[in-house]
Amino acid sequence: MNRINHWLRSQLGISKTEANGMIILIPLVFLFIVSPYWYRNYKAQNVELLIEDQLVLDSLVAVWRKSIIIDSSSGDIEPYVVHRYNKFKSKRFESTERADRKPEKKVYKVKIETFDLNSADTINFKQIRGIGSVLSKRIIKYRDLLGGFTNKGQLKEVYGLKDSVILALDSVSTLSVAFTPEQIDINKADEYSLSKHPYISRTLAKAIINYRFQHGPFNQVADLQNIHRLDSLKLQQITPYIKFQEP
Repeated sequence: MNRINHWLRSQLGISKTEANGMIILIPLVFLFIVSPYWYRNYKAQNVELLIEDQLVLDSLVAVWRKSIIIDSSSGDIEPYVVHRYNKFKSKRFESTERADRKPEKKVYKVKIETFDLNSADTINFKQIRGIGSVLSKRIIKYRDLLGGFTNKGQLKEVYGLKDSVILALDSVSTLSVAFTPEQIDINKADEYSLSKHPYISRTLAKAIINYRFQHGPFNQVADLQNIHRLDSLKLQQITPYIKFQEP
């Protein structure tokens, strides 16, 4: 070691400490370079050994099967040997087969009872996938502002309801034919009461009040057609929610 240290110092003109460092570093660099080749060679040898072991085992079983003399009085021995051999082979690869298997997912279908849109509570609405506490309360709040749903298409007007949720609601909900929504007396309601309804804006409420003041009370739906701010679509929307005199 001292000779190598002296030789490095004389040849490279370095200090004793640097020479000692090079003596340690050079073997480490060599090991780092050759280690990948050694690992691949070692791995290949292990694979070859496994293959050789399998071949040896197969040959031994083949020889054993040929060497067995089956006597009519002793029974059939060969099926037993083959069974034991196959059992050994299956156990050898059992762990890899289990790793490849994926657990089966169980799907549970929950049956939802139908309910009426105008009498349903939050519990009924929350049965639908995609409707939680917030959306169920929002549906009921909008229903109360309207005075009740007169058709299922009004569900599209509820903010935040996706098309898939609306389709699910349509399939499990009903609307009673005998249902009558809450109605506003259009000849007595003031501007504030009219504008609270989702279908009547503040501008339309003012137009209704002004027309009623100038031309007198409304007697039928056709009278509302004279209001220029009220188109046929809007009139169709508000008709179920208005009345013209106290019952």
